[in-house]
Amino acid sequence: MAYNFIEYEQNQSFLLPPSILDWVEEDGLAYFVSDTLNTIYHKGELDIFFKKYNKTGAGASAYHPLMMLKVLIYSYCQGITSSRLIARKLESDVEMRFLAANLKPDFRTIADFRKNNVSSFEVLFNKVLRLCAEAKMIKLGNVFIDGTKIKGNTSLSSNKTKENIQKEVKELIEKANKIDELEDAKYGYDKRGDELPENLRKSADRQKRLLEAYERLEKKEAAEKEKEAKKKKRKKNQSKKKTIKSEKASVPKANITDPESRIMKNARGYVQGYNAQIAVDGKDQIIIACSATNQENDVKQLGVMIDECKRQIGVYPDKTIADAGYWQPEIIKNYSEKTDLYVATAKSWKQKQRQKEIGYWPCGRKPKNLSPREEMERKLLTKKGGLTYKLRGQTVEPVIGQIKTRGCNNFSMRRLEKVKGEWNLWCLTHNLIKLWKNSFNNAKK
Repeated sequence: MAYNFIEYEQNQSFLLPPSILDWVEEDGLAYFVSDTLNTIYHKGELDIFFKKYNKTGAGASAYHPLMMLKVLIYSYCQGITSSRLIARKLESDVEMRFLAANLKPDFRTIADFRKNNVSSFEVLFNKVLRLCAEAKMIKLGNVFIDGTKIKGNTSLSSNKTKENIQKEVKELIEKANKIDELEDAKYGYDKRGDELPENLRKSADRQKRLLEAYERLEKKEAAEKEKEAKKKKRKKNQSKKKTIKSEKASVPKANITDPESRIMKNARGYVQGYNAQIAVDGKDQIIIACSATNQENDVKQLGVMIDECKRQIGVYPDKTIADAGYWQPEIIKNYSEKTDLYVATAKSWKQKQRQKEIGYWPCGRKPKNLSPREEMERKLLTKKGGLTYKLRGQTVEPVIGQIKTRGCNNFSMRRLEKVKGEWNLWCLTHNLIKLWKNSFNNAKK
């Protein structure tokens, strides 16, 4: 008796020409990304991605920017950031082949497209945000601000002291001089010879970054000396032991791979990278504003993010909630009339401990002559303030977790401006996934 199996034949030919559309689910993410970008494109809102191309049609043919955008955005939705891996997926992944219409740009073309358009992703972030607003996924009642330290495209070991950089620059110059001497002997003193070797081109680029890091260290050193001089002046009447301790300073370092990155402290220790910021709407966890900075802490970012919310949406949030890292009395004072602020003055566990000590919710008329810190502490200890701040842990923190779970554990690009563009790309894909799930749920209803 024969087995009752479904027929399996790898060499079976198609009776009719196959369509890749039959292999992709219409309610899947790939279809949604394609339809969304088609909508934005037909409205003429992707023109910024076409500016770098020759309108006359002269020159070699280029891949259509719309196709490149679909491939790149879908890849980031899947947590795939490597241009080489994206290029491989274009050969083996059905959804990717559908988005690229079976075209296969190589990894260098993909990497160059991302690099050349990195500053334009902010525009696309805004377009996706508008679609979220049209879908009524943004309320602007409670907006939560938080930051996370993300590793850059470099390492802690690339941090060098001023002396190390001087030594490395000297070695590079000596190497370049030796190559010049050999080429002079081979081609003649006044003749160029062949194109500059690849290894020397890389050395020249490295030397440029070394000098940039060296200049930053000189500025930092001058600032440290000025700071120490002021400190000595204030403490010259203190004991000799304390004075010696104050004079002892750590040796400043700069990163020679990405001079604009900084050493950042996170929950797991230290990373060489950037401080990525987001502002999340409390309704459906939509990111309404995002930014990145190389400042090591969040203390100056509250005003920046509130203004970014206004720029993206057109109005200030009703309430803005942030943790103790954003506490800065001057910023609180400047923005308290624009939005109702709930900013912790101490760590959450200290806040809870304080509530247990008091044992009741503050009520009645507010006491006079309270300092800004005391006023905010009292506000957060009220029932309304406590419940509002508590929402932070179930709104903005999960969003950061979702982005990191998707693969954003380090940036692929170097330099602050490019990192900002890549962070926009991560955030717009987060919103796009939320929009897709919302439309999927609505369709089921």
